[in-house]
Amino acid sequence: MTPVPSGPIGQVIEPGSAVKYLLDYVRRGNFRRVFIFSGQRSFSWFEASRFVEELRRFAAVTRLADVRPNPDFDSLRLGVEAVSKHDPDIVIGIGGGSVLDLAKLSRALHDNPTVDPAILTTEAPNLNARTTQLVLVPTTAGSGAEATHFAVLYRDGIKHSVAGESLLADHIVLDSALVGGGEPQQLAASGLDALCQCIESLWARAATVESRKTAYEGLVATSSSLVGMVQGDKGLSKSLLWGSHMGGRAINISKTTAPHALSYYLTTHFGVPHGIAVASTIGHFIDHFLVTIDRNGPVTQYERETASSTRRILELNDNQTAVNYFDVLFLRLGLQGPQHFWPREPLLVDEWLRSANQERLQNHPLPLGPEDLPKILGLQ
Repeated sequence: MTPVPSGPIGQVIEPGSAVKYLLDYVRRGNFRRVFIFSGQRSFSWFEASRFVEELRRFAAVTRLADVRPNPDFDSLRLGVEAVSKHDPDIVIGIGGGSVLDLAKLSRALHDNPTVDPAILTTEAPNLNARTTQLVLVPTTAGSGAEATHFAVLYRDGIKHSVAGESLLADHIVLDSALVGGGEPQQLAASGLDALCQCIESLWARAATVESRKTAYEGLVATSSSLVGMVQGDKGLSKSLLWGSHMGGRAINISKTTAPHALSYYLTTHFGVPHGIAVASTIGHFIDHFLVTIDRNGPVTQYERETASSTRRILELNDNQTAVNYFDVLFLRLGLQGPQHFWPREPLLVDEWLRSANQERLQNHPLPLGPEDLPKILGLQ
């Protein structure tokens, strides 16, 4: 098996010190040309601290602002053209998963100029050269994109995953002060994504001893901090951010499974935030996994350990199913019930189930065919 490339563990810094830290990092590294990818709202804290103005005291700086969610080919073309024109020696991505993915893709194509962007969604090009420094600073606790060697790219409304060593960060900065300022629904959606990634990484077919250990650590941190964080306890931001980062490191090895396979349609066609889309179905898949293990007996030690860990952390027992757990969790997070986010018309339901990403389904711990999905989700 080809080893999965692994990037650095995130550097946890004093809350609120990201500007000083990055200025020192650029100055110490003697970087002279800096390119910044950012969102708009997520960069407001840096603007208030005059980050760009301070950087320009000793480096040439270009910033691509207001990166749109779910990067597509138009966004990537603009990003690559801007990076190539500026020819930076360091790229800094500051934002949520979409910002970080665009920064990763743009750096990768800049450092691998012979790769035609048009083939990214149809082939597996060699994206391994890394000559431009890449520093990632997440401002949401959810996707864990700062820790993975793959990035999301949408084409004609369809989600694709692009992979390569050049998508790995050279340095990751974790400042918990950056993740606590979002709207409650945004915090909930991001945190749910992290929670689900940890659970799916525990049971994924491609999981390893390392990824399961990392996923377990992330699940403990995320499950214990998500609700309090959304309800206003900013003191939990460090735990939630660390859980998200551990989830990213775990799926960097294991990738995700069936709940993610069904999530992309809900996001693309109904605008359901990604983490909410994933979490809306995962309770059903957890119950299916646990019932199957109980009925047939665990086939492997990891299945036995995964079932035990999932029950223990989510506090599941004879009176508390995972579906119940997520119904209550959505309520505590101020969201409507999970099934509220599913299509209702039979034709759309069929289209949704047919849209399931096959790569993610094949990574699910239990064999799944098209006929299994409606049964697991209670749709028949």
